[in-house]
Amino acid sequence: MIYFDTESIGFTGPTVLIQWADGRDGEVHLHDIFQRPVSESLELIERLAGSGVCGYNLSHDWFHVSRTYGTLSCLPKRRPPTIMDIADVEDSEEAHDRYCVKPVRAIDLMLWGRKGEFQSTMGRKDIVIRKVPRALSDSLIEALHERVRIPSIYFSKNRKGYHWEVKEIDRETGREGIGITPDPDFVNVKLKFSPSTALKAVIENMFPEFAVQLGIDSIGEMGEGIFKVKNPMEYGYYPSSGAWLPVAHEHIYAWTNDPRRRKYAVNDVLFTRKVAEYFKYPGEEGVPDTDSMLACAVGAMHWKGFAVDLVKVTQRIKELEALTAGLPINVNSPQQVRGHLFSLASPVERLLVQDTSKKTLLEVMGWKDENKPLADAAAWVYQKRRDFKELDLLQKLRHAKRLYATFKVVGTKSNRMGGGSEVGRGGSINPQGIKKGPGIRSMFPLAGKDMILCGGDFSSFEVCIADAQWGDHNLHQDLLEGKKIHGLFGMSFYGLSYDEIMATEEISGNDDNGYYSRSKNAVFAFLYGAEEKKLAETLRIPVSQLNAAIRLIEDRYPGIRKARERIFESHAPLVQGERAIGWIEPKEYCESFLGFRRYFTMEYEVMRGLYSLIENPTDKLKEVGKGIDVVRRGKSQTGLGATASALFGAMFGLQGQIVRAAANHTIQSPGGQITKEVQGKVWELQPCGVSSWVVMPMNIHDELQVPCVTDSVDRLKATVDQAVSHFKPVVPLIKMKFKTGLSDWSKK
Repeated sequence: MIYFDTESIGFTGPTVLIQWADGRDGEVHLHDIFQRPVSESLELIERLAGSGVCGYNLSHDWFHVSRTYGTLSCLPKRRPPTIMDIADVEDSEEAHDRYCVKPVRAIDLMLWGRKGEFQSTMGRKDIVIRKVPRALSDSLIEALHERVRIPSIYFSKNRKGYHWEVKEIDRETGREGIGITPDPDFVNVKLKFSPSTALKAVIENMFPEFAVQLGIDSIGEMGEGIFKVKNPMEYGYYPSSGAWLPVAHEHIYAWTNDPRRRKYAVNDVLFTRKVAEYFKYPGEEGVPDTDSMLACAVGAMHWKGFAVDLVKVTQRIKELEALTAGLPINVNSPQQVRGHLFSLASPVERLLVQDTSKKTLLEVMGWKDENKPLADAAAWVYQKRRDFKELDLLQKLRHAKRLYATFKVVGTKSNRMGGGSEVGRGGSINPQGIKKGPGIRSMFPLAGKDMILCGGDFSSFEVCIADAQWGDHNLHQDLLEGKKIHGLFGMSFYGLSYDEIMATEEISGNDDNGYYSRSKNAVFAFLYGAEEKKLAETLRIPVSQLNAAIRLIEDRYPGIRKARERIFESHAPLVQGERAIGWIEPKEYCESFLGFRRYFTMEYEVMRGLYSLIENPTDKLKEVGKGIDVVRRGKSQTGLGATASALFGAMFGLQGQIVRAAANHTIQSPGGQITKEVQGKVWELQPCGVSSWVVMPMNIHDELQVPCVTDSVDRLKATVDQAVSHFKPVVPLIKMKFKTGLSDWSKK
C-alpha cells in the first residue's frame, strides 16, 4: 500500500509536489514535478496506479494525479516541465481525454472515518435554547460549558472554539436577526458548529501528542513562520483555465525551497499513516472499498469533464439575459426583496415574512386567496432567482466548454453521494443541483468523442425501499397489483376512493382538487419523518384529520406502525411521566437494513448535559433563578423554572431532529448505498492502471448517467442489470430503467 498526498498551485491548479511512502514504515519521498524529468513523474503515477493507494480525501488527490498525468503525457519526456509547458497543453483535448488513471485498489481514510467516527462532524445544525431569561443567560452559558462537553474538532474552523453565545430576539416574534426590537426579558442561547474533517484537525483531535512530537505549532494551519504565497484565482468549474499562472513561480519556489513546507509535506504522509494505524490499516488485506474507488473515479472524471452542447448553452444564455435585464429591484438582495414584499403586505403579513428565503417565498406564494398581489410578487422573485441561477450555471459552462463535475462520495450522514467539492473556492458545479426537465438537461450530451451516453434511474425507488423497510404484507400485495402508494395513502387522507384519488393525477397540487399531487408530496414527507404540522399543511387538511388518516393507514398496514414505533422507542429518550419528564437511555445509532449506521452520539451527549442541568442545576443558576419571576409563553414562572422550560424545549427539538433523521435514514441510506454499489460495479469495467477511457459513471440521486465507448455498451447494460438484480432478495420491487444510445441527459 502506498500512502500519498499532493500539493498544488491553489486547489485545482497544476500539481507541484507528490509526497509518498511505500508501506507502513517506508521512507517518505518528496517528488517535485517541476524539478524532475517528465518521464520520472509519469513513472511514479504509473506506480501509484499499479498499486494499492491510501490517502485522505482521494477525490481531490486523484484529480491531481489525473491532471498531472494528462498534461505531462503531452510533453517531452526527458526534461522537467516548465510553467508555460503546462499552460500550453492543459486545456487541450489530448490532456483531458487521452488517458484514464485508476488504481488497483484504494482506501480514502476521510471516507472511512465519515462512515463511523468522523460522521458527526459532517453538516450540523446550530443548537438553540430559546427564550432564556436574560438575567440567567450568563450563568447558563457558564453551566453549559461545564456540563456539556463537546470535542474541539466540532469547532475547528472557529477561532473562538467551543462557545455558547447570547442572541438577541424580537420582543414580538421571538426571531433573531437585523432590524428587531430586542426583548427586554428574554434571549436565545446558541451553539454554532464549525467542524472540520481536514487531516490536520483529525490529528490534533485524535493524536495531540503525536502532533507535538512532530513539532507542529498549529495543525489546522501550516504553522508560524511558513512563507506565505498569494492564492491564485480559482475556477473549480474550469480547472484548466490557466488562472493560476500569475502566482505559479512563487508557489513552485515555496514548495521546492522552504524547509518548513517540505516538513509539512512529509508530515502529511506521516499523519495519513497514523490515521490508517488508528483504523487498523483498512484495505491492506486487499478487500476493495467501493466508496474509496469511487473517490478516485470522481477525481479522474473531474479532470476529464463531461460534454455540453455549447450552441444550446449560448442560445439559452441570450434568452436568460433578456429575462433578467432591467428588473426594478435586485432580486438577489434580501433587503430590496423584503421592501418590495412589504409594500404589498399587511402589518400582520409583514410579521410572517421574516426573511426572503426559498421556504418563505413558497409559503407566501400560497397566499393567493388572502393577498394575490403579494403572492404574485413572491412568485416573480422566486422565478427570477431561478433564472439568475440558471444563467450563472450556463455562463460557467460556456467559459469552461465542459461540465467539470465534482462530487462528495459520502456526502451525507446516511451515506448518499452529494454534489460539490470537498475543498476549494471558485464555484465548482454540483450536478445534483441541476434542475430536472428536458429544457436544461438537453444541453448535456455528457458523452464526448468516441463515446455514447447510456443511463437510467430506479423506478419508484423510495417506495420500493419503504416496502422493504416496513415489511408489510398488505402494502406489498397492493403494490404488486400495480396500485400507487400515493393513491392508497390519499384514500385515508381525503376519505375518497382509490379511483377518485387517481382521477386527479394530472391536476396540480395547487388546485383545490389536486388530491393526488398533494398526497404524493405528503407520502414522501411521511417517509422522511416530517412533522404532523408540515404534513397537514402539505395536504391542506387539519392536524386532527391527518392523525385520523395515519391511524387508518397503520391499521391497514401494521408494518408501518411497527417501523415507526421501533424508531421512536430507540431514539426518543425523553419520556413523559405522570409528574415529570424522565430519561431512558437511547440507542446511539440507527442501522439501515443494508447495515449502514447513522450515529447520534453527539446529539445525545448534548441532551444528557441539558438534562443534568434541569435535574441538578448549578448553585449559581439556583441562586439567581429563584430570586426572579418571569412570564414565559403566557405562564408565570421562576427564573429557574423558565430556564428549565427552555432547556426542555431545546431537548425536545433535538429529539425531534433525531427521530426524523432516523426515519429518513432507513429510506435514504439504502437508496444511496445501492446506487453507489451499482456505480461501483460499472466503474470496474474501467481497466486499472493507465488506459483509454471506457466508462464515466455519474451518480445523480437515484439515477446513473454513463458515457461509454461503443464496444462496451453491451457489457455495461449487462453489468447494470446484474448489479441491480443482486439487491432483489432485500428489495423485491427494485427495478432500473436503463437505456443505451441516448442523445442527451434529458432522454434518460
